[in-house]
Amino acid sequence: MHGAGMRNTWTLKWLPRHDPKKSVTNPASTPRYSALSPHFVMPRLTAQRRSTAVREACHFRRIARPCAVFAGSSPRSLYPQNATGFPRLPIRRLPPQSAPVTTHSHPGSLIVVHGSMFAGKTEYLIARLRQAALHGQRVKAFKHAIDNRYDPTHLVTHTQDRFDAIPVPDADAVLTQAGDAEVIAIDEGQFFRNELVPIVEKLLDRGVTVLVAGISHDAWGRPFEPMPRLIAMADEVVPRESPCRVCGEPSPYTQRMTPVNTLHMVGGLDDYEPRCRAHFTPLPGPPEKR
Repeated sequence: MHGAGMRNTWTLKWLPRHDPKKSVTNPASTPRYSALSPHFVMPRLTAQRRSTAVREACHFRRIARPCAVFAGSSPRSLYPQNATGFPRLPIRRLPPQSAPVTTHSHPGSLIVVHGSMFAGKTEYLIARLRQAALHGQRVKAFKHAIDNRYDPTHLVTHTQDRFDAIPVPDADAVLTQAGDAEVIAIDEGQFFRNELVPIVEKLLDRGVTVLVAGISHDAWGRPFEPMPRLIAMADEVVPRESPCRVCGEPSPYTQRMTPVNTLHMVGGLDDYEPRCRAHFTPLPGPPEKR
């Protein structure tokens, strides 16, 4: 058959279909098949003649599915072949990255436990610390030195459950005494004020898992710093609520029952009560600005 605009005469032959199960003893002597079909072998042609040959090959395939065999072979750079003779699709390789991609700015993890008083925040801290210690992690617990309600050297729940803790006067002491701990728990985070935020960030940069427990609202119903900032930074937030002493509904607020002298006052069951929004009465006039 004569191709349009071509002087060469192309021979049409019937060839057996390629059997990929048969092994190829000499791949170099095996015809290299084009990307059109495993049955078409392309010649070394110019771009214009190649396009004409492709049209003819497609025409033959539509009519009787013969094998159009052309003189020559396809360039290896255009039609690379695998071991069985079938065309191998080109693989687009991505350029190497100059730096690894990270999904988080801190290698550590921050867990914030917040809620009203008597909601089980310290109990949750102790449970997480014991779980980490059971898995072989190095743990440490810190509490503010002014929190001496039950025991100055232990985290103590209202049910008298205890865990060893280090009393510190400020947030900087937490960083200096952290040592090689892998998990650090800080109870009553509101006592450390906003100075606790940069200390937590430094611990996270070290790869430490930090747990902070604190009261979410003060006696005036305002967000109790630094808990809102820590919640915004947290990888995990654990809200805790206790039943309202008046109606039994969940209580996000803490009602002060005795006179207030300062913002940070340590107290127990006689000084505070958990209250719901309906039964919470904010104290008039905060004693100081934070």
